[in-house]
Amino acid sequence: MHQVVTLRVLLSIQLLVVALSISLDLSGHFAMAGVLGDAQAELLNAGVDASHWLALALLLPLVASMFGIWRGRVWGRDLYTLTMAIGLLLTGSAVIHPLESLLGTVETLANGAMLALMWFSPGALPMATSTHRSSPRAEGGVMDAA
Repeated sequence: MHQVVTLRVLLSIQLLVVALSISLDLSGHFAMAGVLGDAQAELLNAGVDASHWLALALLLPLVASMFGIWRGRVWGRDLYTLTMAIGLLLTGSAVIHPLESLLGTVETLANGAMLALMWFSPGALPMATSTHRSSPRAEGGVMDAA
């Protein structure tokens, strides 16, 4: 049960940091001046390519996987891992503000902690696989046996 609570806390941290980063970005707090500002504007004005559309297409499975993780389901863990692996392949060059870099680092740490907890902790494998009420593990969608 502790594993599910920890995953929920890490997931909440990850969502909070992403929401904070998006809100600060939309409010203009991450705009930079000088040469870095010019490079940032050039990247923003470059237009949308296939990797942007693929990243947007990954949002739905990412949200679904987060719901699955919150409920303690194996498919949530697997889908989250797959979505993160594909998203990692889409990373490219970026010019970002130091505060945005800090928030990204916190989000990456939460992401890594979640993946490590889901795959490598002692209670990682016996996640709930059924929604049948007679199964003791399925009662709370618990990821660990303890």
